[in-house]
Amino acid sequence: MFNMKNKKLIAIFFLSIILVISGIAYYKNKIEWQYNPIKVIQKSFKFKNKHDSEAYKKCYKYPESIQEDSIDNIESVNIINIDKVNDANLYKSFIDSNNIDEEDIEIYKVKYDIKFNDESKSSIGNGEDEIDYILAKDQSSKWKIYSWGR
Repeated sequence: MFNMKNKKLIAIFFLSIILVISGIAYYKNKIEWQYNPIKVIQKSFKFKNKHDSEAYKKCYKYPESIQEDSIDNIESVNIINIDKVNDANLYKSFIDSNNIDEEDIEIYKVKYDIKFNDESKSSIGNGEDEIDYILAKDQSSKWKIYSWGR
């Protein structure tokens, strides 16, 4: 029924399909995090830990505000928890000053543990800290960190 040549062609065909599907799944997984605000925060911490400033900057709306030497001074940083902030005044203030729709903004309080290579070069010390992250969607519906602070 099938000769050896046909079997090889069928095998190559199925392997090609598997490779294409694997490539699509890999690519989707590689960019999927950009469409979830919590994953953007998690990735930003992961990139900080790896000292990958280029990838870290992709998490931010204004990457030029990132100081690379502050990333290099981090020995380790780990998220303890991420909680959504529901303070309507905080949302309103950001929405009004940035002309962003309410459904395109989310604010999270992130508790994390950080250790520096040289603690004297940091405005905060080693140990636990808590900070608010304001994220908003950009034109391509990807979430970006607009600002962070207390």
